[in-house]
Amino acid sequence: MSKVTPPSSGSLNVQTFTIELIEPGNDLPNAVVVKWPQKPTISSPAAFDKVVADAMEVLSNPVVELAAIRVWKRL
Repeated sequence: MSKVTPPSSGSLNVQTFTIELIEPGNDLPNAVVVKWPQKPTISSPAAFDKVVADAMEVLSNPVVELAAIRVWKRL
């Protein structure tokens, strides 16, 4: 049975995307899955820096979480 660990999720202009660690077991390799919103994120040029900052925050958090998981689980 697969184990799913959601290290991070966030919102970009009211659309949520998540990043999950999938541990399928049965000698299958682990994987990181990024689930992107189904609609494009639209921003004005003036607000684009906020969109990028929000995306980078969501994408950088799992790096720390996965590093901690690697220490404990030896991935």
